[in-house]
Amino acid sequence: MDPEQKVAKITPQHDADHVDGVDRISALPDEILLHILSFLGSKKTGKTSVLSTRWRFLFASTPDIDLDLSFDSQSLDPSQNNGIVIDHPPYERLYAFMNFGYRLVMLRNGAPIRKFKLSLHQVPRAYQAAIQSLISAALLCKVQELEISVDSNALSRAHSIEQVSVAGMLSCKTLVSLELDCWPGGNLNVPPDSVWLPNLKSLHLSALILVDEDSIQWLIQGCPVLQELDLSLAGFSHSTTGQQQRGIIISSSSLIKLKLDCWASECSVLVECKILESFGYSDICARKRKIILVAPNLKYLAYTVDRLGESFIQIPNCLVGAKIRICHWGEQDSIQDIYEHLHRVGWVKSLSLEQNILKALHYCERPFPIFKNLTRLEVRSLSCWKMLPSLFGCSPSLQELVLGEVAWDGNLQEFECLLQQVILVCFIQHLKEIEIRRFCKEEYEFKLVEYFLRNAKALQKVTLGMGTLNIPERILSLKRYSKHCHVKGRGVVIYY
Repeated sequence: MDPEQKVAKITPQHDADHVDGVDRISALPDEILLHILSFLGSKKTGKTSVLSTRWRFLFASTPDIDLDLSFDSQSLDPSQNNGIVIDHPPYERLYAFMNFGYRLVMLRNGAPIRKFKLSLHQVPRAYQAAIQSLISAALLCKVQELEISVDSNALSRAHSIEQVSVAGMLSCKTLVSLELDCWPGGNLNVPPDSVWLPNLKSLHLSALILVDEDSIQWLIQGCPVLQELDLSLAGFSHSTTGQQQRGIIISSSSLIKLKLDCWASECSVLVECKILESFGYSDICARKRKIILVAPNLKYLAYTVDRLGESFIQIPNCLVGAKIRICHWGEQDSIQDIYEHLHRVGWVKSLSLEQNILKALHYCERPFPIFKNLTRLEVRSLSCWKMLPSLFGCSPSLQELVLGEVAWDGNLQEFECLLQQVILVCFIQHLKEIEIRRFCKEEYEFKLVEYFLRNAKALQKVTLGMGTLNIPERILSLKRYSKHCHVKGRGVVIYY
């Protein structure tokens, strides 16, 4: 049911709620009414103030505030409107929006805010002071979760993170989660002892320019209980590019999950976190850098790189899962580099690979690396079918196979013959679960499912992403080797 329909059922105008002239809904405690209103955004919640005097200011006490305003880029430029008069000029709309948000915060009289979310898109830079004033007012209400998303003209790269984040954001003692997503982002220049967020556990900063290499460490040191860090660095400022760069250092005694998107220059990255369990790294700019991991408890590693320039050092052998994505692979890239990438994670139990890695290995005569502990394998897109014997042969303990999607451009008879050659029964006899995340109901896809059902004797579950939970009768009627196998559909198709 739509959130507005839920609220419609409980408004005092509903006849069923007025028995003997008594408004039973309005008689409910504030805690229940506020919970009901929390299903709507702040703008729609504010409309309930016209219902009665009982509801006039109730909306201002909801635990969450969600403010969202977007402009079309052309609506802000008179030269793009061809002289047409706009009924609601964007600047008047923005003024009304900011005024509503500020009044909404002030009406709380300092009552705590659980989550404050502000999303502004294509907003003129002249309103930066108003944006900061609104955020500052929210911080006075002991915010626990703060999420700011500002797009385009509102902020310029010349501003530091302190200017972007407004006074008080980096010293708010009640903050548990902080997400700052501004594009274009600001400069990451954090002076020593300028950050103190004693209760912050989750921090997300995006599209920042690194001015001082020590800024990252000063930022982390000001968050003594930080458990999750998502950091996106767009590059180094001009003041540091001419200097000898020491590299990016991330050291924390509390960090459990780290995600680093690094588009900066070819500097090294040192991650020193003793209890870190999950590390995600991304660099799609074909940089060559060393990533040194001092993380003895690391269990999950995921990285996306443009080519094979990255060199990971000290990957612990306690790794449980790995996800490797190489966006491009060309003749100048060495097959040996691919093997090194795979050997680094040779002891994992769960592995996710890109199709182009399989294609690269197809041109090499060396045997596929052995994954003795591997029980779950995910291939995001499968079209290189001739690699399957090597893929299954190197995974003797495989129990779960996930295919993002499958592709075949030949005739159906050739495909049926190919299945018998590349998917040997001995390779799939231990499979318990199979999933095709994007099942397009092509004839070759039906044949693939049929082959698995007929030959996988330990199979227990087959999941097909078709956008519906209903399985075609054609599949349900197929013979199955395993009597305990169930086929189900996935209502949401996962795209890569």
